[in-house]
Amino acid sequence: MNINKEDHNYYGFDTKKACEQFEGDLTYINTFCVKGAYLPVAVFYNADPDRSKNHKDYMLLWVNEMSVIVVAGMDTDEMERYRYQKGMYCPDCKEVIYSVNRHDYRKCSCGKCMVDGGRDYFRTNMAGRVVVIDLLTDDITDLLTDDTTVEGA
Repeated sequence: MNINKEDHNYYGFDTKKACEQFEGDLTYINTFCVKGAYLPVAVFYNADPDRSKNHKDYMLLWVNEMSVIVVAGMDTDEMERYRYQKGMYCPDCKEVIYSVNRHDYRKCSCGKCMVDGGRDYFRTNMAGRVVVIDLLTDDITDLLTDDTTVEGA
């Protein structure tokens, strides 16, 4: 079972280059929506934020309407609200998929399972198992049994 983070990289950011370009000890975490926004953000964890420069625990990158990269930050307590999201586990290809935003229709690699709706609604064909994904740690919880692992993983 895996989450293909590159497939969910909404803007196609070169995440390695972004980690090198910005200040701090950054690690790319995932891409998802925060604060009720329509557009998702690429989330980077900053292991050593410079508090004197008002740096946060998480750096957020996205592209606005003018194709300008926008940078914002969020602390751990703020991020807690956005770290979990429903997804679908495909028992055939062992892939976990989730929808990044409202109109982000996704299929697993074998094509059996689909999801749509981002955080606005959860639409699926129920061909797999509904799971909750911790987008910061990649932990998967089976929604039906509350197991922290998914069978067949």
